[in-house]
Amino acid sequence: MGDRCYVTLHFRAKDKSRIKAITDELGELGEPNSQDDGSMEWEEINYAGHSAWGVMEQKLKGIPWYVQHTVGCEYGAGYYAFDGNELAIGESSHDGSPVVITTKGGDLIGLDNAKLAWKVWEEVNA
Repeated sequence: MGDRCYVTLHFRAKDKSRIKAITDELGELGEPNSQDDGSMEWEEINYAGHSAWGVMEQKLKGIPWYVQHTVGCEYGAGYYAFDGNELAIGESSHDGSPVVITTKGGDLIGLDNAKLAWKVWEEVNA
């Protein structure tokens, strides 16, 4: 048992069977507490399921998906956004929206990841 949090995986309805097959194969996520045609939710996942999303990136080439997770004891809320080719990881607000950090010097940290995340979010929720 590790640091646990609430996790939601969003995907296109047409990809549900493929996504479900991979999450079942991984085993570490366990059975979702709830699911519908475009999402699966887990109430308690160790470390936001971090290792699972890297495996899904390899096994689901060409299939977009978006994961949002709540705060854990050792990390803040965040997201994993996969456009079918590239994986973006970043921090998020309480509602799962990507966060861009501004430094004192005006540099933006996480902007490219946030742009990819919004693109994926729109695609899986179309």
